This record gives sequence, C-alpha cells and structure tokens, in this order.
Amino acid sequence: MRNLLKSITTRALITLGLLTVGLSCAVNPVTGKKELMLMSEQQEIALGIQSDPEVVASFGLYESPAIQAFISDKGSQNGRCFPPQ
Repeated sequence: MRNLLKSITTRALITLGLLTVGLSCAVNPVTGKKELMLMSEQQEIALGIQSDPEVVASFGLYESPAIQAFISDKGSQNGRCFPPQ
C-alpha cells in the first residue's frame, strides 16, 4: 500500500512538473523558437527599471557625446538584425 501511494505521488509530481514547464514556454520573438520563460516581458522590464538606479550608482553615467554616438550606432546596427515585434 505504501509503495502504491509513493508511486502515485511520484507520478503526480512528475506530471505537475511537466505541465508547469510546458505552460511556461513562450515563443522567442527573435529566434521564433519555443523557450522556457521564467518571467514575463513585463516582469523583465520592471526588473530593469528597478535595477537602473543601482547600476548607475555602481558604474556612473558617461556624459561623452563620442561614447553616446558609438552606443547609438551599435544599437541601430543590432536593431536591423532583429525583426520588429
């Protein structure tokens, strides 16, 4: 009886785990492939906004027009590599 209960519990946990992983998959807009997503896009954006002051405090801001132009150029180049969403 104990082994039967243990077997049923194990199967239920495995099934629940597989369902959780299956439902957590989303299509990556860049690759078009299904990937495991542990947080939503909105959660990622919120985390970035929340972390920004700490990153700025740690590294500072670069007030160099040359560096800003370089980063903007690289961002534009990368943007052309990915399809619009």
